[in-house]
Amino acid sequence: MRKKRRILCLALCAAFFLAAWGFLFYEAVKPEYTYAELEAMPADELTDLFVENGLVIDEEFREIMTKEEFQELFKRNLFLFSQGITTYGHVIYSTLADSAKEVYEKLTSWKF
Repeated sequence: MRKKRRILCLALCAAFFLAAWGFLFYEAVKPEYTYAELEAMPADELTDLFVENGLVIDEEFREIMTKEEFQELFKRNLFLFSQGITTYGHVIYSTLADSAKEVYEKLTSWKF
């Protein structure tokens, strides 16, 4: 009977230790953002975050639209851009989508 209690106590202690270690490990490697968190951001914050993390915006965008229009375009197309896809036929959009995909993967990937 005593031996069973020791084994049970040891097993419970080990389970607690593993759970605590797993929680700490999860916090260290989890992504900075989820897609839902990015999607919930205002357009200006979202665009600024992507630019700070390496989004390349072609100069041609500055010629054809205002900063606010670009921010709204980027937010509206976040899902497609995050996959490197665009529905627009011009090269600047596909370059933007490729760059956005790289930044999106950087922001949402697990850090091991």
